[in-house]
Amino acid sequence: MSSQMSSRWSYHFIVIIVHSLIYVGTTEAFRSISTRGWNGLSFDHDKRFTGTQSWVNLSHMNARRCVRLCWLYRACTALTFIPSHQRCELHRLDKAKDDVYTTEVNKGSFTVDMRRVTLASQRKIQRGCGKRPCSENEMCLPVRNAALYVCLPLDSKTCRTDPPSIPSTDEERDGVGTVLYTCVQGYVQSGKKFVFTCDDHSKVWSKVDITCTLVDCGAPPPVIGAKSSGGRTTADAEVIYTCLTGAVPTSPVLTSTCLGNSGQWSPAPSPCTVVSCGSPPAVDTMDVELTVMSAEGAFPGLTNASLAMAYGGKAVYTCKNGYTQPADTNFISVCRADGTWSSIADFQCAAVECGHPPQVVNSNKVSFTATTFGSNATVFCKPGFSPVEGFTLTCSATGSWEGPEMTCELIRCAEPPELKDATVIYNSADFAATAVYKCVEPALKQGEENSTTQCIRNGE
Repeated sequence: MSSQMSSRWSYHFIVIIVHSLIYVGTTEAFRSISTRGWNGLSFDHDKRFTGTQSWVNLSHMNARRCVRLCWLYRACTALTFIPSHQRCELHRLDKAKDDVYTTEVNKGSFTVDMRRVTLASQRKIQRGCGKRPCSENEMCLPVRNAALYVCLPLDSKTCRTDPPSIPSTDEERDGVGTVLYTCVQGYVQSGKKFVFTCDDHSKVWSKVDITCTLVDCGAPPPVIGAKSSGGRTTADAEVIYTCLTGAVPTSPVLTSTCLGNSGQWSPAPSPCTVVSCGSPPAVDTMDVELTVMSAEGAFPGLTNASLAMAYGGKAVYTCKNGYTQPADTNFISVCRADGTWSSIADFQCAAVECGHPPQVVNSNKVSFTATTFGSNATVFCKPGFSPVEGFTLTCSATGSWEGPEMTCELIRCAEPPELKDATVIYNSADFAATAVYKCVEPALKQGEENSTTQCIRNGE
């Protein structure tokens, strides 16, 4: 006979063998459990495993038989034994939770982590089952009175049909009579019942209400100063943001992904900030004015003043008073994407030309170096004309020479002063005119002569 018998035994015969293996009378009370024959076997008292699949739950057991039964099920990695109810619960590690078990306080029960247990003696479980030769979907069953064992396939063993198939789910079978359904990546789970259990009496799978709905994160969130690209909005879809021309990113991440477990876009990229060119460069002969722009749009929150100096802003230059601008010419500098204003090297205004200073009557000299706007010319009057020191004319913005004085006036003196006992004789009070004083007899002293006075340059 082969070392491993065929599993094509009748179901009723297998059930009889299993029950003969695990049954024990209810009169056996909980007692100190011997760990003889096992390596690493320890008991954690007043605890119970939670958060795991409990796929075998049998009563009328004792602790040693519970440990032995777990060993025969290769999928069994932990157990809970409740002495007061003589109940044995076998657990299987949930692969989705990796290597994590949780326990809760449960007075009077204890737990065993079978992953740390090995068999010290093959005599305890004979006929090959001590090496746990069967697969996780099978139970190793020693055959009485024979050096044989049987690997019993356990899927859907007690139900008439296979468990129902639920769209967009992964199935995890415990190998006995329980199927755990979880939604595949990209689908969100709803409902409270997501474990099918085969009922031993009705031979029918229990009802579940799990529904898996495709995750859709909706439209990706807008990012200030950026445009997005990407069509899908379902799980794992990625949207890429690109800063608008004239804007720069404020963070290195400009992508967002639709998360299948939350239905949210993450992370939320930081906004792009608009490039600023600062104040436009000054030109001595020109006035500059920034064009008012709307603060609404791609870069909200900016003031009109700051937006006017941002990318796309325009600085309009006009010639100052006294300078002329070429006909049909506009001087405009634009804030560029690199943060600089476009060149103003060709922005030039011509100064207004006044021509040669005018000839002033009774002047004998005019001194000047230029005849354009702002230039000065000094006019010097002939002797006997004022102002004596000359006067200044300035080339005005209108193209004419202007000044507070524009003529050389003949110097005039006041009337000659009167003298006591004398008469004055004069023809005029103009520059260089002479007044003669004659004494009245007998005021004229012997040897004295009549006196004269003259109108001089300062008008005295």
